[in-house]
Amino acid sequence: MIPMRVEINGAVYTNVASMTPSAEESSYYDVTTMDGKRHKDLKGRRTNWTITFYNRLDETYYDLKEILRTGNTVTVTVPIDGNRTETAEYYPSIQSESAKGYTMDGVFYFNGLTVLFERVALDGE
Repeated sequence: MIPMRVEINGAVYTNVASMTPSAEESSYYDVTTMDGKRHKDLKGRRTNWTITFYNRLDETYYDLKEILRTGNTVTVTVPIDGNRTETAEYYPSIQSESAKGYTMDGVFYFNGLTVLFERVALDGE
């Protein structure tokens, strides 16, 4: 089983609910000529990650939101399998966040912070 933990800018986050990779192709050109033939020169692929974090009702969740809102790129280390990880630079964008309710002391809290990490460079670079 792949461990559910992510490292962002050197800080380890273990409050990971789900991690989903998605591949994106980058081409030098991709055209279809008038005779219907497709001409494509593949430059490479990028592996983007959609990661959902849950709230443990501590400052970790809110510190993470502040890091992601800066608009700067972040360095993310994701597990590939039980033994390997991959580190790369990503553009983070918050996709959604679920409102959960109030705690017993009256503090409103959110949960389910879903973030899309779009890779800056091509895989293998």
